[in-house]
Amino acid sequence: MTMTSEATTPSTPVADAGDSFDPAGPRRWWLVALGPVVALVLALLLPSSLPVEGRVVAGTAAWMALWWMTEAAPIPVTSLLPLAVFPLLDSASMSDVAAPYANPVVFLVMGGVILGLATERSNLHTRIALLTIRAVGTRSSQMVLGLMLASALISAWVSNTATAVIMVPIAVSVLHLVREVATRRPQARSLPPRCCWASPTE
Repeated sequence: MTMTSEATTPSTPVADAGDSFDPAGPRRWWLVALGPVVALVLALLLPSSLPVEGRVVAGTAAWMALWWMTEAAPIPVTSLLPLAVFPLLDSASMSDVAAPYANPVVFLVMGGVILGLATERSNLHTRIALLTIRAVGTRSSQMVLGLMLASALISAWVSNTATAVIMVPIAVSVLHLVREVATRRPQARSLPPRCCWASPTE
């Protein structure tokens, strides 16, 4: 009866503990509210010789630093905070604030990260790692050569930044595979020969 009742009990979904705004997760609303309070206090404590725009920027920087270090709010929300604060307080226009977000370097790094995540999600990094080990071997110098060749092949089609991001999971997969091979070899050597597997006859 106990096993049947446990099998029929519906499983409740487990919420992600990393999401601070998840109602099922840990609530840290006092850190969320502390951000604008710190920004306001810092803006009031700064000398009057500093312009209002400077006080707003300093207060917003402290606000973002608090949320970023404590992760009271998701990092994307923290990064977009100037888009809401600066135009609201007439510190800068929306076009001026949004211009750095459209920098080509931002899209370059973001594209590389997306390619790296896609490589890891599709297990392409494991396949490339297996092909690398199969082609060059498991010695240190051979693995370095294989990673260099893989980097050269990938960088021929994408940017160097994307290549660096893609090669990180590939290199980690190579290390894991080599470690598995190293742990299996002592076990294979410790096995007795086949002639000893059969029971001794009297």
